[in-house]
Amino acid sequence: MTHRKIKKILVTGAVGQIGSELTLELRRRYGAENVVACGRKTKPTKELRDSGPFEWVDVTEVEKMRDACRRHEIDAIINMAAILSATGEKNPQLAWHVNVTGLINTLELARESLAKGAFDFIAKPFKLGEIRKTIAKAISAVDGETAAAPAERG
Repeated sequence: MTHRKIKKILVTGAVGQIGSELTLELRRRYGAENVVACGRKTKPTKELRDSGPFEWVDVTEVEKMRDACRRHEIDAIINMAAILSATGEKNPQLAWHVNVTGLINTLELARESLAKGAFDFIAKPFKLGEIRKTIAKAISAVDGETAAAPAERG
């Protein structure tokens, strides 16, 4: 099966700890204009805000996600949006809404995109090794070469 190359990436949860680092690295590798960072509530750092496009997009609002994908001609979504355990334990309804509804919305957009020839998607929860392998696979598709998964940091 031949996949088309990824041209534009949308990163949800881009203001979070992992999402912000991932977004900056993707921008460094593929050009700032090709990686759109998305956040729901938390203000992005100056570095994240100034390094490329940023959208206020809530993963629980599928039409706003779809609009951002169309506006930026997105062909890959990396969903890092999540309410983590400390906040989730205090507000389980919010955690469910963001984590489950957000995932369902992301998967629906992925399903629509896969039908049009998109590359892949990463579902949560995931193991770090799995995300590294999938990102390496996506990088290979962009670069047109075989990429090894990044090494574990110790």
